[in-house]
Amino acid sequence: MARKDSQPQLKDQDMYEELRKKGDSKEKAARISNAAANRGRRMSERRAGNPHPTRTGR
Repeated sequence: MARKDSQPQLKDQDMYEELRKKGDSKEKAARISNAAANRGRRMSERRAGNPHPTRTGR
């Protein structure tokens, strides 16, 4: 069954579209935009006081 959203896995649709216009492949644009979105989330978690947001049990 197809999803209504054509690209639900993208975390930063705007960046993806800019990279595609620049000539990057679909896969490369998706990887870059998702990595940038993840980096931004980690930085905001660090600013909130959690020094290691991806590490647990320490």
